[in-house]
Amino acid sequence: MIFVGSQLLDRLFGQAGSGRNLCKVLALAALTLATTPCSAGGIFYFLPCFQDGHPVALERATLLSSRSRVVVSDNEMEYVLDQTFLNNNDQTLEGVFLLPYDPNYPPENLSITINRAAEAPEHLLPEQFLPLLFEFTRGIGDPCLLELAGKGAFVVRHLLLAPKKEKTIQVRFFIRKKTASEDFIQVSLPLWGERFSVGPVAGLEILVRFKMSVPIRAVFSFTHEVSLFREAPHRVMASFRSQHKAVRQDFSVFAALRGTDFDARVLCQRTSEGGGVFMTVLCPPLARLRQQPIPKDVVFAVDISGSIPPAMRELSQRLITSGLQRLGEQDRFNIVTIGTKTGLMQKGLVPSTPENLTEAVRYLNSLSYGGGTDLFNGIMTSLDQFSLSRRQRFIVLITDGKPTVGNLDPQGLIDAVRQGNRLGAKIFAAALGDGADTALLWQLSEMSRGATFHIHGRGPSEGEINKFYEGINQPLVRNISVRPEDAAQADAIPSVVPDMSGETPAFVFGSYDQLKGATLTVGVKAQVMGRSHTFSRSCDPSASTHVKPNILLVHAMRKMAKFMEDERQKGFESGASATLRALADEYGFKRAVSGRYPAREWGRLYWLYQTSLTPQQIESADVRRVGEKLFRREGEEWVDGSFQLIFETTTVSFLSEAYFELIRKSPLLGQYLALGPRVTLVMDSKVIKVVDGAENTQTSEGLISPFK
Repeated sequence: MIFVGSQLLDRLFGQAGSGRNLCKVLALAALTLATTPCSAGGIFYFLPCFQDGHPVALERATLLSSRSRVVVSDNEMEYVLDQTFLNNNDQTLEGVFLLPYDPNYPPENLSITINRAAEAPEHLLPEQFLPLLFEFTRGIGDPCLLELAGKGAFVVRHLLLAPKKEKTIQVRFFIRKKTASEDFIQVSLPLWGERFSVGPVAGLEILVRFKMSVPIRAVFSFTHEVSLFREAPHRVMASFRSQHKAVRQDFSVFAALRGTDFDARVLCQRTSEGGGVFMTVLCPPLARLRQQPIPKDVVFAVDISGSIPPAMRELSQRLITSGLQRLGEQDRFNIVTIGTKTGLMQKGLVPSTPENLTEAVRYLNSLSYGGGTDLFNGIMTSLDQFSLSRRQRFIVLITDGKPTVGNLDPQGLIDAVRQGNRLGAKIFAAALGDGADTALLWQLSEMSRGATFHIHGRGPSEGEINKFYEGINQPLVRNISVRPEDAAQADAIPSVVPDMSGETPAFVFGSYDQLKGATLTVGVKAQVMGRSHTFSRSCDPSASTHVKPNILLVHAMRKMAKFMEDERQKGFESGASATLRALADEYGFKRAVSGRYPAREWGRLYWLYQTSLTPQQIESADVRRVGEKLFRREGEEWVDGSFQLIFETTTVSFLSEAYFELIRKSPLLGQYLALGPRVTLVMDSKVIKVVDGAENTQTSEGLISPFK
């Protein structure tokens, strides 16, 4: 931290309300828009405190809670943002509250209240706000606020926060949407204050409610694992909550709109001449289609080996009990135990009568855990329960996926189960614990068009259990295939798309090469209630959209999962290992070390690579992604991932006049330079190198030319 004198403090905050024994603080909130985004709140960003002319080290105001509520309708978005701060010091803090905004999407009907008292903010246009940002940056010696360059701001000055007291700031406003006919809506909330907070945020809550006049087909996020609640076809609530966690990522959520039948939405990104990546969002039918119900046979296969810890044993029984409660009157079931030897509750499938269901619960409560895991024979015994009849067949496999008895080769086990599953039973696997072999269980379920559910931490919520069992029903849409039609070479992941039995969308990521025209056309084939459906959807790779960088990253994540499977099968020294290292380096991903059986980190990473839509979950700690650029930490410097020694380099000193002139001429550079006082940035094959010192400083005239 750089201590600044009272003259600078007076310039920043003005004379009124200032005292020599007050600690000066900057409270920052922000709103920016991609499609129509805003900010989720602010921070107290404090300047040094002086007492009797001497600097005093004090703790920043603590962000106790942050709550953002957004209501999205056809023509506008309504925002209500609440934050509560605590001054844990013995002295009063004085500060300024800022609400930056994107000048392309100015807020309307803005109101700011502080502890329920209305405030009249001062409005600063971008050219008025930028000099204030420069003053703050010089005063605190930290470039983080330069991320706001190019934005306007609403300012409330001279805020006082008494010792050991809290202050709640609430902001309300509307953003008018520029179009009301789009097929996708993006809501973005840059979490400025939460990211800049000292330490974890005690309570973070984000609620986005879509209230549209057209059906909402799918809601998803590339930044956070959101929970969804569908109130009606036209209304969906997306929520995210965390407690006592540091915040590194801004929030964004997407909604696909329109239609009620089985359909698809396609987004794509060009990565080379004629090549690129795409994402297909498969939307199941919204209306509950009438079809003659087909009875089902369900075998619950539960791992009772000694490797299952007590907490997971309780979760296993809870999961099976929930499944038993969902059986219909015409359904049949049985329970298979997987240990050193395989056991059966009954010799064969039994009807789901109240008596049999009660007996099943007693059987579960009487199980003793211990010994090894003969996973192969457990699955084969489950398959033997089924007969050739007009019934649906499901196996609910609950295990950590680590065989210790019998067939121990993962690929050999998968191949043997594939051959033995002659009646086409679907395997729905619940992977128990962070150390579960998620790769083995994923492959077993994928080849049978089932699904995998990873149980870790405190266990699943009721909503997650409902989503898992949603697929153990008669499918509405099955035999789905997705393939680009107008490219010479293409791939799609997953290669086998699970059948759809409920309202959960599916995502297919792929790449293409040698595109024949200006647009990419993706063909979709499926059977909807037994009838064949074939249609195509097109995408313009050159169209600008904020979702595109995420398509490339998630596609790379799916490829990482595939190569992790290959590495384990073919060996650590195989070509798959080299490809894994290259992909991890290119995209800044974490990479676990494989072994005979997956380590705790390996299984967890595989699961994230295979299922997550959130790239930040698997980013290395030494990288930062700003827009479409990847920066790597090298010592105390952040270096652009595209940097090469052959590039022409210009050097500028941090906080010099030339440094600020760069941002004044090109405000978008602020988001990159905000990384720190030492940054190497590449723009148009030319390099600007920011150094923390006065040496090698160029004039502003020599600096601007690389970025014209």
